Amino acid sequence: MSADGAMAAKARAMFGERLNADAYAALLQKRSLGEIVAYLKTNTLYKHALEGVNEKAIHRGQLEVLLRRSSFDRLQKLLRYGSKESTELIMAMVMNMEIEMILQCIRSLINPDSDERQQMIAEMPMYISHYMSFDISLLTDVTSYDDLLNLLKDTVYYDILRRHRTNDLLSIDAASLEHEMRDAYYQKLIRIAKANTSGSERGIILQMISMGAELETISIIYRMKKYFRVAPAEIEHAVPLRTCLFKEAEMWKMIEEDSAEDVLDKLSRRYHRYVRNADPANIDRFIERITYNIYYTVIETETSENLVLISYLKLSQIEIHNVINICEGVRYRISNDRIRALLVY
Repeated sequence: MSADGAMAAKARAMFGERLNADAYAALLQKRSLGEIVAYLKTNTLYKHALEGVNEKAIHRGQLEVLLRRSSFDRLQKLLRYGSKESTELIMAMVMNMEIEMILQCIRSLINPDSDERQQMIAEMPMYISHYMSFDISLLTDVTSYDDLLNLLKDTVYYDILRRHRTNDLLSIDAASLEHEMRDAYYQKLIRIAKANTSGSERGIILQMISMGAELETISIIYRMKKYFRVAPAEIEHAVPLRTCLFKEAEMWKMIEEDSAEDVLDKLSRRYHRYVRNADPANIDRFIERITYNIYYTVIETETSENLVLISYLKLSQIEIHNVINICEGVRYRISNDRIRALLVY
């Protein structure tokens, strides 16, 4: 069997151990975080990650860290079958976590009385620190925006953060800052994909990256129109234009002329191959379902190690999001039907 074939076979075997409909049904019957953890410890692929954990003492943040560590440990096993190029692509995808940590740090500086700093420290993904572009443990020493700039001076984030520097943190344009950082993320993914892949594999990977960027853009446009009634000029300023299945002219029309409902309708029609089992009532879950279906199709049909790795990572992240949604639902006494509507599998 080729290296790519071995990678694909191993990934599909791991994917076959994912939480299924019966597991989710059982989790939805639990009435406390402790009961959820006890079930995960004894009945699922997370049992090794949770071995020795006291389910009566663990809190949601700790559980999420342990689940993500478990997911990354499995990814590490897959990387043993892979190449240097595969590792570089996964390192680029880790930028997602870096961005979240940086944004959490900034929020803790803006509002020092919040629990953002404690949450940031508790959820630091130290298990993948060797893949990151800076020492994330040093975020705990950051007490000012300038401290953050100094820490990130050798990263792709420095110039973006420097442009947004202000003496009054309350006036920082957080939305634009995040969008610029996300743009840097997609640009890096594209650069690495182009440098390390070729032929049909490169085409599929670039399309997957572009789809993710396009879906994120459409989600922002929809939310700004639906919930905030934002004027087109403000949307243009806040949304970096990213396209894949849509043409630029179509995207501009969404921004300038279409209603939120028009945007959703166009999204549904253009991504019709991937909307099965998707409920448009919640835009975040709708897009997560489309994303799930895209990556599920890839992991089931492709043999390229890069495609399989990317898909496995993305699908694992969605599964962990499902578990966290169940935990939050139980915590806030949300009905099973409402929690079930948030799950994507």
